[in-house]
Amino acid sequence: MLGTGSILNSDMAVSLSVMTTLLLCLLCMRNWLRLIPSMTECLLRAKGSANLEESVPLTRDRNSVATICILPFTLLASYFRLWEPRFTAHLDDFWYFIAVLGAFVIYLLLRAFMQWRCAPRRSPADRYGIACRSTKNYFIICTSLMLAGVGILSLFNIPELTIRKFCLLFLAAFYLFHLIRKGQILSTFCNPFTAFLYLCALEFLPTGALVAVAILL
Repeated sequence: MLGTGSILNSDMAVSLSVMTTLLLCLLCMRNWLRLIPSMTECLLRAKGSANLEESVPLTRDRNSVATICILPFTLLASYFRLWEPRFTAHLDDFWYFIAVLGAFVIYLLLRAFMQWRCAPRRSPADRYGIACRSTKNYFIICTSLMLAGVGILSLFNIPELTIRKFCLLFLAAFYLFHLIRKGQILSTFCNPFTAFLYLCALEFLPTGALVAVAILL
């Protein structure tokens, strides 16, 4: 923990993190606006992810916006303590944010490893890759909607505990929606049972590990 005499104390570090996040979001605003039609199609039907992949500029915009969304998502998660293992109880705000960010990066690395490990030798029109990369689409949508929802609730002075419950319920519901869409894409090149096995390896295992850490540690 940083001492009171430190040049960069906890409050200042948190403020700098928020300012950096806002700056990055402003820089990618044009990219995000270009993605709105594609993101809307992803919400409406599973084929939207495949259509987005056909455009190299849109895919590049999607990848950059998804990467930038990591910061506001983890800031929101740390502010409302959405992931709170017991070992983080003694951490101040800044170091708790670092812990959440680190855990999320490890979670993403685990997902990437499972995607590489489970990749089939052949997938018609790279359907497997499209299914895996579709998570980026829904992560952008989820982060954007959750930020908007938190902003609206805050305007009406809703208690933070209520907003925290909203975030948890929204995350659970949207993750379930993402699983359905991903399963639909996987089912375009394999049978439903195999698609379910893919979901177990690609989604249930890494997400289950993240939840288990929050419960057990």
